[in-house]
Amino acid sequence: MNATLAAHETTRGVLLGALGVAVLAGAVLWTLREAPRTSEPQAAFEAWFEPRELPFGLRPVEAQELVRGDMVLRLERADLAPEPPRAESSSESDEGSKDKPRFDWGKVDYGTPGAPPREVAIVRLELDVARDELERLFKGGEELRGDWAAIDSSGGKRIVQRGLVAWGQLDCAWAHERQFESGGTFRDVVRVNLSSAAEPRVLIARFGRGVAGSIAPVEQLLAALVTK
Repeated sequence: MNATLAAHETTRGVLLGALGVAVLAGAVLWTLREAPRTSEPQAAFEAWFEPRELPFGLRPVEAQELVRGDMVLRLERADLAPEPPRAESSSESDEGSKDKPRFDWGKVDYGTPGAPPREVAIVRLELDVARDELERLFKGGEELRGDWAAIDSSGGKRIVQRGLVAWGQLDCAWAHERQFESGGTFRDVVRVNLSSAAEPRVLIARFGRGVAGSIAPVEQLLAALVTK
């Protein structure tokens, strides 16, 4: 897989996995049939934000305008090590065995929050679909209430925490979602609603596999994002 295709696959993974919204997912899937329009990443960043040094070694690496009109700016940390592999899941026959104990998600080591995200996508949404998508992203989803038995062995998604975070003069809604992967691994994303009345935008911070996400490092990034 060449570098360009790999970057496109990473972006699709962030959008499809982290956003998880049917309409936007459809827009991303259109890119499999029609090539999105690309821009120079740093120029795209400076069209939205003041040119400032970003924390954690994050820098703009990709900017695409999707067919529907959504604009995606992707930031990535420099010199990233490969992510650990997904844990091997049991075979279907084992999963269905009555003698096999149910996987206990409560015994997984979720680590200590505070690590920086692996990559960040900032998405400018089309106005005509933004309201419904923002509603799903920040008010939808099933809450994680400590009922580990309710999470199937094959995994699932739960909202770990929601709240408001200050960004300039705005109080922005945020949501921390955890994807439980079959086999016992997990991935976290933190989404922040950066929308104004005229500019619907979402920030999606994706943490590495097995790394506990939190709003704290995202706040550090927000402090460096100053809109023009």
